[in-house]
Amino acid sequence: MEGFCQKDNVMVELDKGCRHPKDYCQYRQACMVHFHELERRREGRLVPEPRQEDSRRAKSGE
Repeated sequence: MEGFCQKDNVMVELDKGCRHPKDYCQYRQACMVHFHELERRREGRLVPEPRQEDSRRAKSGE
């Protein structure tokens, strides 16, 4: 299934999620791609991205 990204003016696969999740988006409050991603997180089907600090620790071996 696809949703429309108003920021980029393109159709996006809903299962792939937002193309720019950390960037500012004036449409986020009304974005179907964003809402679908939130629902997947709530249902446990989407593992949250590791924070930068966590990935640094993993690389340094701490």
